[in-house]
Amino acid sequence: MVKGKWPVIYAGVLSSITAFSIDITLPAIPAMAREFGAPISTIQLTISLFVLALGVGQLFWGVFSDRYGRKPAILGGLSLYILASLFAAFASTPEMLIAARVVQGLGASAAGTIARAMVRDLYSGPQLAANMAIATTIFAIGPILAPFIGAVFLTFMSWRAVFFGLATLAGLLLISLLFLDETSRYKTPVSFQQIAKSVGSILANRQSRYFLLYGPLIMSSMIFILSMLPAVFAAAYGVEGLHFAALFALHGVGIIIGQQVNRMLILRLGVEFALAAGACILVFAALILVFLSMFNLDGPLSTSLSLVLFATSFLVVVSNGGSLVLDPHGKIAAFAAAMSGSVSQLGAGIMVSVIVSFLAPNPHNFAFGLLTICICALLPALWWLKTSQSVSQKPIID
Repeated sequence: MVKGKWPVIYAGVLSSITAFSIDITLPAIPAMAREFGAPISTIQLTISLFVLALGVGQLFWGVFSDRYGRKPAILGGLSLYILASLFAAFASTPEMLIAARVVQGLGASAAGTIARAMVRDLYSGPQLAANMAIATTIFAIGPILAPFIGAVFLTFMSWRAVFFGLATLAGLLLISLLFLDETSRYKTPVSFQQIAKSVGSILANRQSRYFLLYGPLIMSSMIFILSMLPAVFAAAYGVEGLHFAALFALHGVGIIIGQQVNRMLILRLGVEFALAAGACILVFAALILVFLSMFNLDGPLSTSLSLVLFATSFLVVVSNGGSLVLDPHGKIAAFAAAMSGSVSQLGAGIMVSVIVSFLAPNPHNFAFGLLTICICALLPALWWLKTSQSVSQKPIID
């Protein structure tokens, strides 16, 4: 590995802890429900409330990091995460488990926020998006490995081992922090006036404002998948546990492929073009799912392969959109990353909560729901590509 890329590599691994924390628990949800004698819908709150806590916590860590630096924020967030993971491992009631997951989400929110800010500290323009793509490729380790690890823990130990494993991962990241230099060059004072000024600066920038509001649209597609897919696979196909983990892990391969193509597209055709192209592929993947469900051709493997195609482009759109929010704001990079993440996850969480409350978990509803969300994400991407005069649209030949 190139020594100069160590902060980007660390940022990628650090950011993966958020997806890892969700995906590793998916195979264990039925086992948790059985042990506590609780409905699966109650245990699924450990996913949705974890995601909402991620959104809430990012604002705090963004302000903290811009004031005190990236390393102190990572130290604080991961320490809180470790304590919450251990609390979850010893939970004796569903309520204790859910509370632990909320606190765990607050700690994990530092990881995603600071990871993006670290990359912005070092790069700008198309190089920012290109290195964000590298970090996102590393991030894909989580979706590939996490379901398998969760299923293995469940098979040979218990679901509680999942949370001991998460605490160990966070501990390793803390140790690795010793080998990381501080990347922030600025120390922004913490005050209500300064926060208001930072918010105003982000909202005043046309590019940042547009993609800040765009974030919930694209993020809602993945939260919709996470909310619906385990129930659809269990109810329609009788697939759960290790079988579900193996099929779900396939989409991590799509992420890796997509980010390599993304980097090439960014450097040659521009960030906005890569984002719009990715949004087109998301719609195409959702159309395949609709076709399969309409003609009764759907099944666990065909659905999973369609989601591999979806995965090639989901994080292309997310990472490029996030880069376009951050790029104009080097001095408040962590706050911009936090605001972007919070708006995306809170907005998407609310949207998906409303959507899934009206949908029974079956392949038909899953396919049409995903297609609707993807079309809503495609139209703004195409409009921006057509009308924007942003300098980041200019390609760089590598």
